[in-house]
Amino acid sequence: GSSKDEECGSIFDWINHEMSAFGNFDDSFHSFPFEFWGGLVGYLGYELKCQTGGSRANYSPNPDTCFFVVDRYIAIDHHTRDMYVVAVYTTDEAASKVWVDTMSDAIKAFCKQNIDCISTSGSIGIPIFQERHVQETYVSKIQQCLAALHAGDSYELCLTNMLSSEIHMDPW
Repeated sequence: GSSKDEECGSIFDWINHEMSAFGNFDDSFHSFPFEFWGGLVGYLGYELKCQTGGSRANYSPNPDTCFFVVDRYIAIDHHTRDMYVVAVYTTDEAASKVWVDTMSDAIKAFCKQNIDCISTSGSIGIPIFQERHVQETYVSKIQQCLAALHAGDSYELCLTNMLSSEIHMDPW
């Protein structure tokens, strides 16, 4: 919902500070069938080597690091096709509950129109998604990427296998 550019002394101090909000949860989180309870998602760039004992040899026009604070998310169990709408909050419980209710209602409304949304547990779940590349093709593409890395032809590759659905999903 918001963004800010921030310079700090040590990125590791900043990460520890931000993650302190995600350390204390009530028992309801421990009942989830997954262990991701929010936090930081992002990257540390090569330029941060100066904070780990190296010297800054290169300059990049891109940020040295970028993180998203993930405190609201939808977790999907691709085996059972169940969905979990999660909001982590420390102060604004009401706004978090509104977000959870709004997202849950949107998902339920969408799934009522699509029979493929029924999960194996019988609750409303997610549509069936298919990988863009079957596993054999995907692994072959990874091998091609590794060969390019070893040959020095590239140093940055995206190995994401896109998902597609036979159901048209409008933005909520």
